[in-house]
Amino acid sequence: MNLIQEAKDSIDALLKAACVKAAAAGTLPEGELSGLVEIPKDTQNGDFAANHAMAAARAFHTAPRKIAGALIANIDLTGSWFSAV
Repeated sequence: MNLIQEAKDSIDALLKAACVKAAAAGTLPEGELSGLVEIPKDTQNGDFAANHAMAAARAFHTAPRKIAGALIANIDLTGSWFSAV
C-alpha cells in the first residue's frame, strides 16, 4: 500500500471514530459514516478533502455543516499523521 492511500484510510478511520464519539455525546445521531477522501485539485484547500459530512446529511437528517462541526469537535488527531483539520 502506498503512503497516500494509507493517509486516506487514516482520515476515514479518524472521521468514523469522531462520529462514534459525537453520537455518544448526543451531538450526532447514531449511524454509519462513509465517504470519500481525495486530494483536492486546489491545494490551497488543504492536503486532503473528505465528503463524509455531505454523504451523511440525508441519512442523519442533519445539515452537512452541522455534521462537519460535530466531527471536527470530536476528532482526535493524537498519534496520527495530521496536525489540523
